[in-house]
This record gives sequence, C-alpha cells and structure tokens, in this order.
Amino acid sequence: MKKILSILSIASLLMIGCKETDDFRFSIVDLYGTWDGTELYHFPIRVDLANNPNYGGYITFNTKEKCEGAGYFRNNTYNNVNGTYTVQDKTIFINAHYDGARISGRARVTNFDRKNQEAELSVTIDGTEVQGVTLKMKKR
Repeated sequence: MKKILSILSIASLLMIGCKETDDFRFSIVDLYGTWDGTELYHFPIRVDLANNPNYGGYITFNTKEKCEGAGYFRNNTYNNVNGTYTVQDKTIFINAHYDGARISGRARVTNFDRKNQEAELSVTIDGTEVQGVTLKMKKR
C-alpha cells in the first residue's frame, strides 16, 4: 500500500489536459488551477481517493509553467512539492522536488470532461516501474 501511496502522490503531480472526442486539441487554459486526485488504478489495485482522507494529493498549475502541490509520498508522510511543467500536444511533462528528492515524468491525457472539469490520465514516472498508471482528477 505504501508503494501505491507513493505512486499516487507522484502521479498527482503529472496532470491534466483536455479531451472531448478522440481527436481533441489541448487548451493550456483548461490546465490552470488546482486539481485533486479522485481515483488511482494500477492493476490490480484501485484506490478511491475522493472518499479516503488518508490518501491523495493535489496540484496547482499556474500560468508561468510553475506548479505546486502536496500529497502522501514516501513513508506515508504528507509533503509539499514544487516544480515546473511544459505541455506538448496531449502530454504534460513535469520536473519537481520534495523532501530533497527530484522526480520527473509525464502524463498523457486519455479522457477529459470539460463540463464537469474531470480528467483521466496515463502516468509514467521516469526511472521507476510506474508506467501506465491511471489517475483520475477533478478541478476544484
């Protein structure tokens, strides 16, 4: 479970884009703001983040390609995180640090509901076994 918590926290840093059809255009304006993790799926484990205050995390993307957030990382401790991000097509790339550790990775948007401000992404954390983790997020 600690491994899943670490995945969730890091994954919450690798966030959102926009998808209304199979062929969508990304609007960076939709990314700006604060997003909360609502569900994490890494076969065979599914974690309901929205209804469990012991898990989860959030990230805020600002207009200057800076991001900050917080979540449960290693050793089940709550940590603040900050970093930078870039966007290319439907993928968000992030470089961040927390508690002396540096992380980088990417999140590919696989579904976006503009009306409800919800997104689903496939997350990969560089240098780890975290690949293809599904993370669902909701904008505050």
